[in-house]
Amino acid sequence: YGEEGKYLLQVRTFQRLNEADPDASDAPSNQVAIVDAYAALGRSDDVRREVRKLIDVYSPGSAWATHNSRDKRVLESASGVVEAELAKLCTEQHRAARETKLTDSYALAADLYREYLDKLPGSANAYRFRFFYAEVLFELHQNESAAEQYEAVVRSDPKGELAKPAAYTAILARDNLVEGRSEQVGDPGFASKTDKIVTPRTNKARVDLGSTKTVARGGAAADLSPVQQRLVEACDAFVRVAPNDEEVAKVQFKAASQFYAAGRYDEAAKRLQVIIATHPRDPLARTSAEAILDSFAVRSDWAALAANARVIAQNRELMADKTFAGRVAEFAQAAAFNEVLYGVEPKGNAADTALAYSGFVRDYPNSKFGLQARYNAMLAYDRAHDIKAAILIGAPALNDTNESEARTRIAMFTAELHERVGDLGLAAAVLENRGRAGDGESMLRAAADREAVDDIDNAIADYKTASEWQRSKGRTRDASATAFRAGMLVKKKNDAKATVAYFESYAESFATGDNARRLCADYEAAIAARAAGVKSRVPLETIPKAFERLSLVDKNVPCTRRAAAAAAFALVEPEYTSAMAITLAGQEREVTQKLLKKLERVGVLQKRYTEVLALGEGTYGIAALYRIGTLYQNLSKSMFDSACPKRLDAEQCAIYHQELGDRALPLEERAIEAFDKANSKAYELGLYDEWLSKSQEALKIYEPKRFPAISVKASDTVDPSLLPPASFGDTS
Repeated sequence: YGEEGKYLLQVRTFQRLNEADPDASDAPSNQVAIVDAYAALGRSDDVRREVRKLIDVYSPGSAWATHNSRDKRVLESASGVVEAELAKLCTEQHRAARETKLTDSYALAADLYREYLDKLPGSANAYRFRFFYAEVLFELHQNESAAEQYEAVVRSDPKGELAKPAAYTAILARDNLVEGRSEQVGDPGFASKTDKIVTPRTNKARVDLGSTKTVARGGAAADLSPVQQRLVEACDAFVRVAPNDEEVAKVQFKAASQFYAAGRYDEAAKRLQVIIATHPRDPLARTSAEAILDSFAVRSDWAALAANARVIAQNRELMADKTFAGRVAEFAQAAAFNEVLYGVEPKGNAADTALAYSGFVRDYPNSKFGLQARYNAMLAYDRAHDIKAAILIGAPALNDTNESEARTRIAMFTAELHERVGDLGLAAAVLENRGRAGDGESMLRAAADREAVDDIDNAIADYKTASEWQRSKGRTRDASATAFRAGMLVKKKNDAKATVAYFESYAESFATGDNARRLCADYEAAIAARAAGVKSRVPLETIPKAFERLSLVDKNVPCTRRAAAAAAFALVEPEYTSAMAITLAGQEREVTQKLLKKLERVGVLQKRYTEVLALGEGTYGIAALYRIGTLYQNLSKSMFDSACPKRLDAEQCAIYHQELGDRALPLEERAIEAFDKANSKAYELGLYDEWLSKSQEALKIYEPKRFPAISVKASDTVDPSLLPPASFGDTS
């Protein structure tokens, strides 16, 4: 039947024979034929069952063996038959598994190997079959069982031909367990699913151990997990079995990395140092050295890091690699820097800290930490009140063309230090360098410093540059304000024609769509044109009316209200001068006409100055009140000082002067009232300027002891370029 492929009939026939005479001497051979038939049919479960029966029924100590115990030849033959069949089945099923790649085939091969090894652990085939059993388990991703069998192979003969591959693959299986690499194929019950495929390994004695380029940092020191501990033991076993193998460094590194990941850095370092000592040219020696250094960095043990970096730097074979040498140098520099940062600085002695950072800069002039060290030294010197030293240590960084955050901080702090000691020109120079590198805010600050020391031309240039930068960033309103500031400095140079040209150009370039800025620029151009005696594009007379047309928001822009008030004030001044110039002298008829004219002018001017006051601009409001006061004061004085007509005698002259005095006194009271209001408004607004001073001086005529002597600069409270000249048209 077997030769004809009728395997089921073959099975039934041999089963009947064994059932008819279970103790027959040829019963073991019949059972072998049954197993072979089921194997030929591919019925794995039946093969497993019949193999188990072959072992159980015909092994020493079984009922069959007892019955045939008198015939040693039969017992020996049965033992040989069973061993040969198991060996044949294992070999054939393993070969079939590799050919079909079916999980069921691999699982059956594993079961057969296990049955063989359980039955015949001391046989000649046991050593090889245990290795093959481990291989099948590894293919099935049963990593724990595979590792145990590989390790058993190594223990049984550490010098055997299979010891090295077994020891190495045990590491792979243990590594899979540590890394949590598992697949369905190794799960219970999976082996019965015949549609699943196993992909056998190629070059199975040398597959990847996983990442050996770096090691994962651990946290606080912890014990190795059981799977990690067994992986380390597997690695150590391989090194004992194959101490000269090319993979030894990789295996040693894998073991060390388990301690490293667990935060047990000292134990890891001992193993890593072995790699460095025994395999100095292996790339892993450099990786090990870096790991040792990094372990000290993790623990912030900067002194130990620096010391170990120096030792490693003496190893010529390691340092032959320039990239590695650079990293070691970086470790050393980081350690030296952090020794200061975490060791010296926290002690709170600013002078010691400054010297330590300065020492780092001296020792490592090209370090990537150099700029930060310079900046930290500057801060420390500043805390130690040694500003000169702070500026000096930062100075070399100002010439560094490589932009960095640290260099920016150094430049800005240097400028601040210069400003604090009053060296605004030097501060501006530093800031201008930043500005030329594209930092418009620094250029704006430089302009303010230049302005503060009356370096007008450079301040103007810096404001213009800053304005263009702001415009490029879309900050049009800021750009407009900055350019206006430049114009005010042009005005400060007292070049009226240049001022006219600047502000007329400004109105077109920066004030398009900005009615407030346009009005301010038009005013500056108009007032400068008046001073230069040239015609302006926009007459001064239009400024107050233009102000009235502004929106409420634009009216509250400080310069628009000042411009409107200044223009209105300036337009009244010629009439004020004319009115003040009228004297009550001449013939009686002429004096009368002059008096009437002066009274009329005073009334008109009071109205005009009241309109200036109504604009609500403090400086010009106070100036207007002062002007009103001087008008009434001048009128009153003119009446008191008026000469008596020649036609009147002494008595009549007395009556004449009495009458004029009665008329002049109310005017004097109105003058005092105006001066008082000017004082009150100045106090209310905090404007202690020359108009307040003049108002107080005027009141001293009436109340000499009311005000003590004061000295006030107008620039303390208001932009002097916007102040009306107090003496303009003033004849008092």
